[in-house]
Amino acid sequence: MTNNSAIAFKTDRIEKEFYSDEWHTQTRGLARELARVTALWFRKKLVITCIIRTMDEQLAVYQNQLDKELTTLEKIRISPHLVKRTSEGQMLFPCYAFDQSIIGYSPTEIDRLVLWGNHYWKRCDGKETCFMHDIGSGGHIHWQFKT
Repeated sequence: MTNNSAIAFKTDRIEKEFYSDEWHTQTRGLARELARVTALWFRKKLVITCIIRTMDEQLAVYQNQLDKELTTLEKIRISPHLVKRTSEGQMLFPCYAFDQSIIGYSPTEIDRLVLWGNHYWKRCDGKETCFMHDIGSGGHIHWQFKT
């Protein structure tokens, strides 16, 4: 990432995932547009904190989930971050998702981003494109796009 970029990444791995040809171009477009809006409105960078999770990472995220009634299989199915592959190795996603850090954002700024995302980036299945949530490891804005 260059200093002039409006997008930052929590790790080098996330940056590689973002620029990978396997990741959906519409979601990459959403992230770039979100970064532009974030810089214009708030003079802040978009910090992408998650794109793809391994099975172990998914289980670690949900191990402290408040709803202890969920089975391991249900915890795995919850997230669009979890990569699934065809027998040929091609990546499959139920939807394409990334999480954005909320560190340094006011509640009003977060609400404005969520409203903007859901107004201008409508999903084909009618679900919200973005929402703020916390699964026990800190709040973040979750963005997902389904074609």
